[in-house]
Amino acid sequence: MKLSNPIKLKNGLEIVDISVNHMSDVEEETFNYVDEEDNPMYEDTEFCAVCRDTVSMRIKDDSFDDMIFKCECDRIDPIELHEYLLVDRSDLDVIDFCLDFSRKFGNPFDRSREDSLMYENIEKHSGWSCYTLEEPIRSAVVSSIRCHLVNGWVDIIEVDFSDKDAINIYLNLDKYKKVRVSPVSSFTFIEIIICMLEQRCSIGKEELLKKITDYFGFLVDVVDVQGKYIVQSYLYRVAENLSIFYVKQENKPHTKFIPMYLNTPVADISSISASLNDMKIFQDFNMVFDN
Repeated sequence: MKLSNPIKLKNGLEIVDISVNHMSDVEEETFNYVDEEDNPMYEDTEFCAVCRDTVSMRIKDDSFDDMIFKCECDRIDPIELHEYLLVDRSDLDVIDFCLDFSRKFGNPFDRSREDSLMYENIEKHSGWSCYTLEEPIRSAVVSSIRCHLVNGWVDIIEVDFSDKDAINIYLNLDKYKKVRVSPVSSFTFIEIIICMLEQRCSIGKEELLKKITDYFGFLVDVVDVQGKYIVQSYLYRVAENLSIFYVKQENKPHTKFIPMYLNTPVADISSISASLNDMKIFQDFNMVFDN
């Protein structure tokens, strides 16, 4: 539906079109009943209708391509949606607006859903996109989340902290393109990482590195350095002259990820190759995980 009065956002952006696509499905659930001694008696299957809506918005950007925002919601109340859109949002930039909308009407913590904010002709876009925030975690503040795009595909995610520390994740696009027919928007990654920061101040940098690496799993690039499978996800602790990263026990699915460290503020494959004998296990058992 084209809006006669576009909704104004920060930096001259405008929401010019909104549509709601209603979907419904029937799901079944089977219940097994037992007697007092847990002996099977009978089973019963119940059916229920599940209704979902997808809200799509076209956001006009006169200086660039238009953007399309999509949010997967439960059945949306049209009156509640109308009242929400009547509120002045001109002080919000586009990512803040989309995050606020998805928290209000969607469920960003449901990993089976995927909200997105993507430029039209996304395949023409390369370079860095940056979202600035001020989200406190344990002993630090997340100051920005940056994504690097190659022809619309995100290949690097960088989480920056106010004390100059950073987390860098390098994705293997060859693997990604085998499981995706179209790119995932940088907004989707930003939303995922922000959800990882909940509850506020309860997560540390190392735990965030673990969560992000575990979430992306086999999509994180792995490099074989003299028989050691270096996972391309790094936490740089600059003031302590330390880099923390993972080594896979085996280069195959369902293996152990072991945290390692080097006494260098910014590690990469070349510095790890040169300092392989100096690599040590990071002594935090909670950082170890299987994926």
